[in-house]
Order: sequence, then C-alpha cells, then structure tokens
Amino acid sequence: MIRRPEFWNKKLSIAILLLPLSLVWWIGSIVRQLVAKPYHARLPVICIGNLSVGGTGKTPAAILVVKLLKQAGWRPAMLTRGYGGKLSGPCWVESNRHTADDVGDEPLLLAQTLPVCVSRHRGNGARFIESDGAYDIIVMDDGLQNPSLHKDISIGLFDGGVGIGNGWMLPAGPMREAFSSGVQKLDLILINGADDTMLRSRLRSHLPADLPIFDVSITPDDTQIDLQTNQYIAFAGIGRPERFFQTLNEIGAHSLEQHAFPDHHPFRDSELVSLSKLAEQQNATLITTEKDWHRLPRPWQAKILYLPISLTLTTMADSKLADTITDRLNHVIS
Repeated sequence: MIRRPEFWNKKLSIAILLLPLSLVWWIGSIVRQLVAKPYHARLPVICIGNLSVGGTGKTPAAILVVKLLKQAGWRPAMLTRGYGGKLSGPCWVESNRHTADDVGDEPLLLAQTLPVCVSRHRGNGARFIESDGAYDIIVMDDGLQNPSLHKDISIGLFDGGVGIGNGWMLPAGPMREAFSSGVQKLDLILINGADDTMLRSRLRSHLPADLPIFDVSITPDDTQIDLQTNQYIAFAGIGRPERFFQTLNEIGAHSLEQHAFPDHHPFRDSELVSLSKLAEQQNATLITTEKDWHRLPRPWQAKILYLPISLTLTTMADSKLADTITDRLNHVIS
C-alpha cells in the first residue's frame, strides 16, 4: 500500500486532474453493491471499518470492542480478510504456526488475545465461524465496503488528526466511498485522537442527533521501554507512521532517527541490516510498532523492540459504549 499523498488534503492541487478516475471508482463501487448477494449470517455481525484509506486504529478498536463484548458475556470470533497474506481461507489463525506472509500482520496481532478467522470472502468466513459452534457473535475487522456479508452493526472509525482530507474519492482523495452516503450506514462512530480537523461537526451535519460519537485515544504501554538510558531508532510501516513517532516522543523515548515505510511494508533483510547498522553505530536500540513487529522475519523479532498500544476511553465512556453496543445487539436479535 502506498503512503498517503499530500494532495489528498487539498482540493486545489493535482487531485483535480484525478477526479475523472474518482468517478470511475464511484461507479464501480455502486455496481459492486448492486450485483452483490450478501450472506445473512445466523450470528450477529459487527463491522469495524472506515470510510477512508490509511491507518485509523481499526485493530486496537477491534480489540476494544471484543473486550467489551466478552465482559457482557458474549463469545466473539474475529473475521478478517488477512491483507498481505497468501492464504485465502477460511481458516483459523495459529500464531505458533502462521506468519505474516501466510495471514497478514493484523490477524497475527489479533490472534494473541482472541480467535481469528482469515477469509478473503467474508460470507464464507462467517459460515466457517458458524460451523464451529463455539461462538455467538462475529466481529469483522474492516470491510464496511465489502458487500459479501450483511452487517448488523457498523462502527465507523476516524482519525481526528487527518479527518477525511479533501473529501474526494480515490484516487483524487482518500475516501473509499462518498462521505455523505457512507456515514448514513454507520450505527456509531469512534474518533481516534484529538479532533484537529473539526470532524465531529462535519459528521453531525450528516447524522441524526442521537447517533453516538465516542472519543478514543491510543494509550502506549511503555513498560518494556527504558526511558532513562536507552536511545532508539524508530521505524514503522503503518498508515500513519508519524503517529507512532509522536507517541514515542510523548512517553519520553529518545528516538535519534525515524524511518517511515509504506503501510503493510514487507521488510527485507537488507533494510533491517541497514537499520541495525545505524543502531549499532549510534549505540541505539531498534523499535517499531507491534503490528510491524509481527511482520518482521522471525530471526529479527528477538532483536527489535515494539511498543504495545491499546485504544482507550474514560471509564464512563467505556461503560456507555458497551451499553450502546448491547442495546443495538438486543434490537438485532429481538
């Protein structure tokens, strides 16, 4: 996946020249929805996704939702496409057997705490989970635009720092679908990080007044980071590497250099050798994101640190989000 181009944040730019291609994308997405025959699963399906491309924090959001469901007594299983992996599925992710080349980095991270099914065809994945008999709800990581599986609850996740850019559809802008119509299918919304783009007010102008919007934030776990003596060379291949670098600075980790790679970048030995030499020359330690760490060749994992993170709300909001999801589930199954 390419890095987010700067012109996605502007309308008066090269983006204007790409608008005819955006029209083609829009027509294609409409046709795809019209011809699809979505599978209606016997189990409730919660989908967590976004309307734009790029990292918004879907994986930690999925973990948060699963945690709340478990606390409410549900037995959830995760369904994901397995972006970057070669296995089409459906199959269960086994972290002691599969690698990122098999199933992708996000499923490996998710599988640390919950059962994860990888399936490129989401409908087939839902059938696979149902046939197991051990679960009573499906949480789908990404897939708001995927028409092969009916969603009972759709949770939209937005990055408050970048918002929706220029608001145009791919490739002229970052939107996977039109903003005005896309938000109409959302049942609740999470805004990750400070709302620096006035996103909440823009959302409110398109939404019912009672549709819940929650503010969430990334909380790092720095217990394995030596803030006093260690110096770091940071690298990341996620949707917004700068967010990771900023987080390191906020917790006081001194990063001498910061190296950004495209999202889901498959790290080669030659790149890791170069980074390792830089760290050795500067008496520094290599550090990356947990998602990137799962994508490293296994011989390198013992040599490189990662920073665990989680998505959090205030205690009161945590309870309110759980109640909101429960109310909607009760409405679905009633």
